[in-house]
Amino acid sequence: MGEENLDEPYSLKKIWFRSLNCALGSFSFGYANGIFTSSQPCVSSLLNWGEEKYTYIALMAAIIQFGAMTGCIITGFMTIYMSKKKCMMITDLIMTLGGILFMIPNTISFGLARYISGVAIGCFSMLGPQYLNEFLPPKIRGKFGTLNQMSAMVGLLFSFSVCQFLPRDDCSEDMTYYVFALFAASGVIGIIQYFNFTVFFPENSPRESPSLCKAFGYLTTSVHEPGEESEIIPEEKTKKNFESYNEFTLGQLLCCAKGSTKAMRVGTLFHIIQQTSGINAILSYSTTIFQSFGQGVYFARAMTITASFLRILSVFGLFAVIEKYGRKKVTIFFTFMMGLSFLILGIFVNFDGFAVLMVICVDLYLCFFAVSLGPICWIYTSETMTDKGMAFGAALNWGTAALVVWCFPYSVSYMGISSTFLLFSFLNTISAFYFIFDMIETKGLAKEHIREILKNMR
Repeated sequence: MGEENLDEPYSLKKIWFRSLNCALGSFSFGYANGIFTSSQPCVSSLLNWGEEKYTYIALMAAIIQFGAMTGCIITGFMTIYMSKKKCMMITDLIMTLGGILFMIPNTISFGLARYISGVAIGCFSMLGPQYLNEFLPPKIRGKFGTLNQMSAMVGLLFSFSVCQFLPRDDCSEDMTYYVFALFAASGVIGIIQYFNFTVFFPENSPRESPSLCKAFGYLTTSVHEPGEESEIIPEEKTKKNFESYNEFTLGQLLCCAKGSTKAMRVGTLFHIIQQTSGINAILSYSTTIFQSFGQGVYFARAMTITASFLRILSVFGLFAVIEKYGRKKVTIFFTFMMGLSFLILGIFVNFDGFAVLMVICVDLYLCFFAVSLGPICWIYTSETMTDKGMAFGAALNWGTAALVVWCFPYSVSYMGISSTFLLFSFLNTISAFYFIFDMIETKGLAKEHIREILKNMR
């Protein structure tokens, strides 16, 4: 996929370069979201949380999700007035501001920095798939759409790795600025992406400026069935098609205006289901979960790193299956498998001697998510929803994530970890059944064609 193919009406080299720069936002998203997971004991000791430690940990784990929800709402309005590229550059500055605030070692500034970083994460989570969708040809959109997810996982892996050698309990005061500098690193990524946009990508995306299509080495594609040849569309028609994606107001979308019902229902539920699958609960407390298997803090951190590495490897498998089997089949199968993983966890977690099985099940769950709900949620909804609808769905995504992350430790405390895992198993199973009956396949279809199909469905 990395070689230039003269038979294709686009330049893979140019697409790779722009896509990888876009993915930097997802890297900082993953890093900022994961750095707190393995550093919770150090942060709580340095900020003197004392007996309120677990309350503050739950709050700081959830506040970044609430910030992300805010970021999605902001992005929905920003994209009305400016290009996706400019929105991403503003997001880079927001992430940088959050990084600076992390260097002030007190609880208020830490919480504010987490919230601001969350705002940037929410913006990136929306803008990344949308920005890619504007210049990726339909034939390779599924494969390249996974780059954002992979980059986020690399960010998570990196954040877990740099925390591996932190003290397992309390940190001494002389480590204060070192620990908080780890959090501030996400702002550096924002600066790098901002620089790249300024120097290497001064123009907007070809989708917003069709006259740039030729310079990017590929043709603007028409509405066509998979397998049919693409053709050049006049610039005026391309602009008209692009503008038609956003023809509904947010009020019309929320009131299920004719032509928007199917896209809004499936897209919104897809975002909610992604979070009720339990992913952010597992990621936010992965070190704690692995530690509960009775093998110690360093083992837990090592398993967290291993799980992140396996998730990255699993995405390479998605490259092959997503275009062969399509979004729908892949989503349904692996959502069922996620439910099965939680079922096994729920049954065996309270028995001694099954630590290895527990680790395997958690790792498998994370891998199944990485090749299904993780990337496909954002790929699919960016294909099917308008910008305003996407903003609403993504805001619900992060709002649901915040509630799940906030409630998870209390659920474990009151229901027990076994019952909590079984609840996630049930939610994943019914979600898979929902996808069977309501999700449509979008593999190989131009966005214009997808929109036309959905307009005629309820």
